Amino acid sequence: FRRVLFRSRTGNFLHGILQNLDFSDVSSARIKEEVRVRLTQFGFEQDWVPAVCDMLQKVVHAPLEPDATSFSLSEIARKDRLNELEFYFPIKKISTATLSKIFSGPNGTQFGPDFNSRMEELSFAPLKGFMKGFIDLVFQRNGRFYIVDWKSNYLGPRHDHYHQEALLGAMVDNFYILQYHIYVLALHQYLKRRLRNYDYEKHFGGVFYVFLRGVDPSHGERFGIFRDTPSINMVEELTEALVAKE
Repeated sequence: FRRVLFRSRTGNFLHGILQNLDFSDVSSARIKEEVRVRLTQFGFEQDWVPAVCDMLQKVVHAPLEPDATSFSLSEIARKDRLNELEFYFPIKKISTATLSKIFSGPNGTQFGPDFNSRMEELSFAPLKGFMKGFIDLVFQRNGRFYIVDWKSNYLGPRHDHYHQEALLGAMVDNFYILQYHIYVLALHQYLKRRLRNYDYEKHFGGVFYVFLRGVDPSHGERFGIFRDTPSINMVEELTEALVAKE
């Protein structure tokens, strides 16, 4: 995908396709029809059909985890996923100082000094009330639940621009690390209410930030997909600091 497509419009276009795409039935004819319709809706030329279809095929077949037991989105049926999962939970009074302290502490130090510095740059008035948002995709596989966030960020024209170090840089610069920890906390609250005998370490599988422009299974699992599974200690610390009792 070239940079010529306008970023915000491109992101909405790709999110719309992925939200409606059946990952377990990705025949080229089915994908082409969906892409043609969406390109027209968003005002893009039909010349983009081959490039978009190729990207979607790579995304759904890419290994999500870097080991021999990995799986891909193509194995996930519609019944096992929720698109745009809305979350809404009460929060205590939070501030930049509270968040910075958590992520610079022992449970957050793996992200390095760059992220700690970025956290200190956050600027907002202390707030209290409710945390509300949407998670792009939540799916379950073998009793474990996973979060996916689609990213259309342009990091460069080559695959090595989407290597893990480059992805971490984008995650830090755009506060995506803070974003997905909030998502994990939200899903944690959701599953505690919905799942009998819920246990975070048993039922939560991890987070995948899929940088769509850089995913290509032929280049290996090190490109285009940022992965993390926050520790139970981090989740409990965030819960204690942020979640208010109803």
